[in-house]
Amino acid sequence: AGIPLGGVDTSFERGSFYPGVFDFAVELACAAAGLGGTPLPVAVLTARAEEFRAFLEIRQSDKLCVGFRNAGAARGYPEWGVGPVLYGSVNEWINQDRKGWRKFENFKLLREGKDGGSSSSGGGGRKVRRRYVFVGDNGVSEKDLEAAERIVAGCPGDLRAVFLHAVSATAAPAPLPDNSAI
Repeated sequence: AGIPLGGVDTSFERGSFYPGVFDFAVELACAAAGLGGTPLPVAVLTARAEEFRAFLEIRQSDKLCVGFRNAGAARGYPEWGVGPVLYGSVNEWINQDRKGWRKFENFKLLREGKDGGSSSSGGGGRKVRRRYVFVGDNGVSEKDLEAAERIVAGCPGDLRAVFLHAVSATAAPAPLPDNSAI
């Protein structure tokens, strides 16, 4: 039906991962944790339809989760890896233009602790402000640039950085954001 399922980048074999992607993520998590801190897991904001979760669920046994876990173990954190996964709906598969909006809405759930995972409370029940790193690509079908722009505008100060991998031969690389917004 002309709807890309699973990405548009043809520079690598389908089902493979970009070299260094797992190490990159664990290093970001370790840097954010600081010396002696425990790195937080990777949260996944996906447009995969919740209604098709039986077929499309990201499971801890999947190559993606195993790759993250292995990178964490190599860095000394054997329990590190993929944490909460926030799904889209069939609506985003049909209306591709809604994917950026859905990822933004899922980000808001994540930051509010309504992701099914642990909350952002620190010791003594006080709320700890987390700052996030958004990693995506510039492929036009997944709307990651739009999602990042929505997060920056709607949740000022919540993102430490945005990294968008250039995967599209036809789309221009993402423009540099105004540093005052991040």
